[in-house]
Amino acid sequence: MQNNNRTTNLILIFLLFFFQNIFSQFDVKLNFESGIYSDSLKNFNETLNSINRLGVLVKYSYAQDSSESSFLLRAGSDFYKNNVYAIKLNSSINYFLHSNEITWKGLISYNYNSYNYNSTNYSYNIFTLIGGADFQVRNFPINLLVGYSNQNLQLQNNIYYDLIFLDCSTAETISNFLSLEYGFLLQNFSVNDNLSDAKSVSIQGWNYGPKLKINHIKDLLLNLTYKFLFYNSNRTSHPSFEHQIEFVSGTFLSKNLSLFLFADFVLRKLNFVNSFSKENTIFFIPSKSENQIALRIMYSFSNIIKPYLKFGYFNDDLFIPNNKLSGLSLLGGIEVKF
Repeated sequence: MQNNNRTTNLILIFLLFFFQNIFSQFDVKLNFESGIYSDSLKNFNETLNSINRLGVLVKYSYAQDSSESSFLLRAGSDFYKNNVYAIKLNSSINYFLHSNEITWKGLISYNYNSYNYNSTNYSYNIFTLIGGADFQVRNFPINLLVGYSNQNLQLQNNIYYDLIFLDCSTAETISNFLSLEYGFLLQNFSVNDNLSDAKSVSIQGWNYGPKLKINHIKDLLLNLTYKFLFYNSNRTSHPSFEHQIEFVSGTFLSKNLSLFLFADFVLRKLNFVNSFSKENTIFFIPSKSENQIALRIMYSFSNIIKPYLKFGYFNDDLFIPNNKLSGLSLLGGIEVKF
């Protein structure tokens, strides 16, 4: 009897130690927001509609000796008017290996997005594989990434998009609270529609250009990533280009009250050759279809519960000609961290 109790105690101690170490490496966040939005910027009061969003984020991190790894899972659903809804799933695995003066990097990610809009159902999937390293050449830091991305858009027919890219940058520390990262991005892409004549719809080309990242951490948090890419393909003429902007800035108004501004959008200006009819196929499938700018004020009751108000503009590209979900929105939400 005494031996059984001792064995039971040992098992309980082992389970307690196991779960304490495992679950302490998990971060789980639950987010819910609800409010109104307007299809029209001119007649806001006449076009009010409801919007509800639910999201969950699970992150697992593990570090041992010279290696680090993490797993991220993000799932969400957006519900708009008239049974219009979207389901989104993003997952990724990161791995870092520190060896002498080189840090090796690896990333595998998979994104799934499903939409129902006016009785039209469609989805698109993105698989990405990235490898790279951080190293120095004569005390000059270099971050080199090489990757491949495959995207499949399932609408009336399947459209396949392949992307091979090279991302090279360097970083510079200006002060204890300000750092810069700058470099260039080179991408080779191709788009094919499997139900049409490949010769008439096949798209091949390059986009390339500089990138800049600014990170400021002090009383005012500021994080800006900017890319300016030129297009050169068999379906576009000069000038064709795009701006990619990701911006986060915020500050704490008091111990528990914070104010943040978020912006994430792509501005694309493409000039097509006369022989290309963009109504027959989709020229480009972006990795992000959501464009938004929003101002959020959040109050922290504790490290667990944080309600907030958010006001902004959003524009979701549905890939269907002449169909977009966009407008001004006013939302109330709550974030819960476990």
